[in-house]
Amino acid sequence: MNIQEPQKSFTQSIIHRFPSLLSTDSDDPISTFGIEVLPGWFPIVEQMIDQINTYETQHGYGGPLHITQIKTKFCMLRCNTTLHDEELDNIIGQYAEQASKTCEKCGLPGKIRLNRPWKLVLCDACESKR
Repeated sequence: MNIQEPQKSFTQSIIHRFPSLLSTDSDDPISTFGIEVLPGWFPIVEQMIDQINTYETQHGYGGPLHITQIKTKFCMLRCNTTLHDEELDNIIGQYAEQASKTCEKCGLPGKIRLNRPWKLVLCDACESKR
């Protein structure tokens, strides 16, 4: 994996915990890049995957449900899966909404910071550490 150490450790722990949803034996972006979010969003991602896992276990699908990518794009949490339905999209949307108000670095309440070269969701303290 070509990612930073905290992301690499987090990705490995999530793959170990949810092997049926995430796999390193595929060509999916998650296999190459891991979970591409900063540590402040790790708890949100973990809760989202846990809820997706519960949903998949309770409802099942005609085929396997896999998470192919989790990343930050334009200050938003993105989660791509192999299957979709309204309930699954709502689960992912709920956590994307939560992430949009959570500092990507520390996990405290934050807001989108547009006055920087790389846009991030940051709390006031992390924004002042520029």
